[in-house]
Amino acid sequence: MKSKLVKFCVGVVAQCLTFGGMTQAASLWIEARIPRDGEFATIDGTRLHYRDVGTGSPIVLIHGLSGQMRNFAPDLVARLAENHRVILLDRPRAGNSAPLACGTNTLAGQADVIAGCCQTNANSSQFPGIGNLLGCADAAPLGKSGGAVELEI
Repeated sequence: MKSKLVKFCVGVVAQCLTFGGMTQAASLWIEARIPRDGEFATIDGTRLHYRDVGTGSPIVLIHGLSGQMRNFAPDLVARLAENHRVILLDRPRAGNSAPLACGTNTLAGQADVIAGCCQTNANSSQFPGIGNLLGCADAAPLGKSGGAVELEI
C-alpha cells in the first residue's frame, strides 16, 4: 500500500514539474516571437507597460479584458498619431503589466494607476481615454475625476 502511495506522489510531482517546464518553455517561445514594444513605468508600486507614439495633445488607448495594447489596430494608432500623442498601455495584470501592487484588483485601482501613468508621461491631468470593452470601465472613473472622456469603439 505504501509503495503505491509513493509511486502516486512521485507521479504527481513529475507531472507538476513537466507541466511547469512546458509552461515556461511556451512563455519563452511566445515572448521571443512577440517582443515587448514599449517602456515600463512604475506607478504606486505597479509596473505598467506602455507605448508612446506621435506628438500633440495626448490620447490614451485602454484595451479590454484579457487583452493587451496590440489589440488596437495599427492603422487606428497611426492615424491618431498623425495629430496626437497616443499612449497605449497594458492594463494592470494584462499584457506585460504587473498586477496592482495594492493587492485588490478593482476598476477604481486600475483607473488610478492608469491615470498616474498618463499624468507622469503626458505631463497633463487632461487626456481623453478611448476604451475597448472593459477599457471603457477603466476610462469611466478617469472621466468622473475630470481626466478622460469615455468613448466606446
